[in-house]
Amino acid sequence: MRELYLTQVTHAATGMSLVTNELGTIAYYITGEMGQTGNRLKILDKSAHVLAELEQASLGFLPVLHYG
Repeated sequence: MRELYLTQVTHAATGMSLVTNELGTIAYYITGEMGQTGNRLKILDKSAHVLAELEQASLGFLPVLHYG
């Protein structure tokens, strides 16, 4: 199984959170906002192609997310 790590701090230069592997190599980028209904997150590959887009459907610490 592949282990991935999400940075807890947004990267200052890009405004994105980084997902890295066990060697610290960037695997994915995450951009967007959370906290309010309708907010969206995008998951991008290393070439900045959008792999998934998530929309927050409820409020709360662990909100319901719709993806498509």
